[in-house]
Amino acid sequence: MSKREIWIDVAKGLGIIAVVLGHSNPDSTVSHYIYWFHMPLFFFLSGYTFKTISSGQELLGWVKRRSKQLLIPYLSFGLVITVLEFAKELKNGHLDMNILLKDLGNLIYGGQMLTGGYAVFWFVTCLLITQVVFAVLTTLVKGVPFQIAIIIALYLLAHIETTVYPNANIPLNADVTMLAMTYYAAGYYTKPLLQKLFESKFILLFALIIPALLFSGDYFKLFHYSLDMKVLEYTSWVMDLIIPITMTLAFSIICYWIARAKSIAKVFSYIGLMSLTIMYMHFPINLIAEEVIGKHGAIQFLLLGCIVPAIIHSVLDKITLAKVLFLGSGNKKAYAA
Repeated sequence: MSKREIWIDVAKGLGIIAVVLGHSNPDSTVSHYIYWFHMPLFFFLSGYTFKTISSGQELLGWVKRRSKQLLIPYLSFGLVITVLEFAKELKNGHLDMNILLKDLGNLIYGGQMLTGGYAVFWFVTCLLITQVVFAVLTTLVKGVPFQIAIIIALYLLAHIETTVYPNANIPLNADVTMLAMTYYAAGYYTKPLLQKLFESKFILLFALIIPALLFSGDYFKLFHYSLDMKVLEYTSWVMDLIIPITMTLAFSIICYWIARAKSIAKVFSYIGLMSLTIMYMHFPINLIAEEVIGKHGAIQFLLLGCIVPAIIHSVLDKITLAKVLFLGSGNKKAYAA
């Protein structure tokens, strides 16, 4: 495995830890800053690993594979959580099939309808739509300037939507793709430049200092910035471009240097390979834990949300059918394009 591949897995590992930590207490200061980059990061990484498609026939095959890799686990994990939710209702003495049907309907509709144990599922459908739209764009539209012009137009349309129709609830969060395309494209188009700059210690210094300055500026109220892609909370035309991409680039550079320390990289890259399972299961696991042990703090949420799904992933990875249903045919690069 190349250094580049290692740092990508490290970034996924640290990124999914940030996701779980951010969900442990959404109202905390730490979560506020994590939300600046934790979702843009995964779109960026997927764009970084995107391989150019040369023909329409190749595109169709690619779309079919990506859809299977992402949608089969989406439905499998969703059905498991639906069964768990229904079992909880039965335990509490509620035998209401409408609850089951509602959960299934929300799972199909996706997007903002997904809350509770399903809360993070929106990302998978939005990622898939973003990948497909970007693949179609780069296959059919020749010339990088024209491609970038379309991506800029989508970015502007995303912000127009939040102004004109801020409460939009589009199926599968498909409209969030208009913003996600910018972060995905940033990963794809900056790849050659990043590969040249990664080795620079000056760039590492930038990656450490710039986020600290941004955090300080917001904390001391020199400016205010917030981002929540799921609920269309992106209202700053300038900062929604600068801050998430700057933070993501800085995070990626730091992960590249972490990947040089093989023993540390091994731990985080291993977590990175399990990132989709952790994403799907950290909320349900913690909701179950609440039923058993009551409310628990951020550290317990983080540990339960990472360790238990990691164990589940390890078990699933040993069963052929489970790998197909829950791990995307055993594909360990689920975020990759």
